[in-house]
Amino acid sequence: MLTGPPEICGVKFRGYRWRGEWLEPGLSLVYTVNAEFLYWALEMPRFRDALNRGDCTADGKWVALLVNLKYGSHVIEHLPGSRMIYRVLDHASREGLVVAIVGSTPRVLAEAARRIRMEWGIEPRVYAPGIIPPDPRGAPEEVERIARLVEEWRPDILFVSLGPPKQELLIDMIRPSLERAGVRLAMGVGGAVNMLAGLEKQAPHIVSRLGLEWLWRLAQNPSRWRKVVRSLRGLACAAREALSTRLFQRSS
Repeated sequence: MLTGPPEICGVKFRGYRWRGEWLEPGLSLVYTVNAEFLYWALEMPRFRDALNRGDCTADGKWVALLVNLKYGSHVIEHLPGSRMIYRVLDHASREGLVVAIVGSTPRVLAEAARRIRMEWGIEPRVYAPGIIPPDPRGAPEEVERIARLVEEWRPDILFVSLGPPKQELLIDMIRPSLERAGVRLAMGVGGAVNMLAGLEKQAPHIVSRLGLEWLWRLAQNPSRWRKVVRSLRGLACAAREALSTRLFQRSS
């Protein structure tokens, strides 16, 4: 029997399905976990700890399948971050909330901001930071600059588009500033901003349902092959854990 949040590779999935309270007053940290996240959680305990201080959702179809296999029932849903971002923007538009985006490149941010203005009537605050290493502690001045901007902007919604592990570690590091600024939702969105900007096409629903979004994105951007290698390693760990748990349960 499941007595706590479902987990795999040490990552706890408290965001096992969509929760409207993420958009209500009071800070929520939402991390959209795919297979690459599992790799980084194994390689970097600090990253895993940061994830477990927020609400993790299953961004990857295979992640959701393996967690559900481990527990022998449907305990979490597949919630693609590339689709959640639109749901959040719809809510922000209806409620008149302030949106900010940190990360990516000036070109991507400009295109994303243009689309957000046209489709949602929101003028987002945007900032393209300088180089940040996988562990943002290696760029303290940039982290401090972002924290100051957040307190100045006071956004309701903050999207961070730096990719794992840096975006989640950054959010975790600036949490005091997020709380002081009254941020409702801070969410790592990775490459979803590229789709929002129209520079990458979103995978068709059938591709998403088959768990082949990684292949779709690799075809559009072959330089992502390193992410694919890390993702396969993360999935291998999750598969071993899920299968060994099921075999143990059947034998006991």
